[in-house]
Order: sequence, then C-alpha cells, then structure tokens
Amino acid sequence: ALAGEEMFVYDNGKYIRDYIFITDVITALLYAVSGITRTNGGYYIISSGKGTTIREAFQMAIDLTAGYSKKKQELGSKSLPEGLSEIEIRNFIGNPAAFCEATNWSPQYSLEKGISQTVDSFLSAK
Repeated sequence: ALAGEEMFVYDNGKYIRDYIFITDVITALLYAVSGITRTNGGYYIISSGKGTTIREAFQMAIDLTAGYSKKKQELGSKSLPEGLSEIEIRNFIGNPAAFCEATNWSPQYSLEKGISQTVDSFLSAK
C-alpha cells in the first residue's frame, strides 16, 4: 500500500481472519512463561478474538497509508487461483478467553492501531 502498487483480494476478500499484532503475541508468550504454573501443559489460542474480512483489512491498509502513497489506490478483486489449500477458503476467529483467564493477558492492539504502528515504524526507519 505504501508503495502505491496494485492491491487485490481473492474472491472479493470475503473470508474472515483474526488479525493479531506481533507485540501482543510476544507479550502473550511472556505472560505464559511468567505464569508457567498455570499455563504449563495447556492448549491456548492467542488471538484478538475479533473477526475482520480480508477485504476490510486490505482496505484499512490502503486508507491508513493514503497520505503517504504517491497515487490513489483502489482495491481490486480476482478469482481464486486453482490449487489453493482448503485452509485459505475458510473463516477463523480465535477465542483467547482461556489464555486471558489463566494469565490476565489481553490484546492491546486493534487491527487499525497495529497497521498504523507498522506504517509509522516503516516510515521512521527510512
């Protein structure tokens, strides 16, 4: 999006994903280690618990980078390519409740905040 390159989604981006910012994942791992007596041997899902379509996520990236890109971007759509794994054409929203309860951890970044921080970090590194 920052480069102003063509962006598109497959199948109109209708599939739902649970996006989580890397800082939240790292923090969750630290919480798991610090609470090892409660988490050891458990199976947990580390996720935001919020679903966003792929189209919405891509559009958010376009919108949040609009002031930095050299040209106006439109989000396109293409047909699904042949040979995709079934895992690509499904919806997923995780439920982090068990981990939150075991550790008192909770995600701190929304998708919008995560994209914004990534853009800011990228631009400040240039």
